[in-house]
Amino acid sequence: MQVDVVADTGPLNYLVQINAVDLLPKLFGRIIVPAAVHDELRHPRTPVAVRNWITQVRDWLEIRPNPGRKSNIAMPASLDDGERAAIALAADIDAHLILLDDRDGVSFARAQGFAVTGTLGVLDLAALRGAD
Repeated sequence: MQVDVVADTGPLNYLVQINAVDLLPKLFGRIIVPAAVHDELRHPRTPVAVRNWITQVRDWLEIRPNPGRKSNIAMPASLDDGERAAIALAADIDAHLILLDDRDGVSFARAQGFAVTGTLGVLDLAALRGAD
């Protein structure tokens, strides 16, 4: 059974930079990101390795349109566009897990009832499962 996992920019960014992003399909199958996260990964200030990585099509990475404004429940002002879009998308599709590193975003998503893990949680899970 495949579960829906939505990712924010941070975990993808860091996993690409440490050459561990291929753990994601091994652990979760498919990862879904909103367009705002895709845009952040392509931003000129993003590390070159990450910008190059996001230009390549991967069958396990699904990019979806940003959820409409109606999906954005009252979120903290401290969240950026990618975090807001990831949480809203997770709500829209009833995702099982959100990959998110930002402390405010994690707190808010958990308060909404989502399971959340970040970059270190992905690495821990991979070590537990022996994924490499």
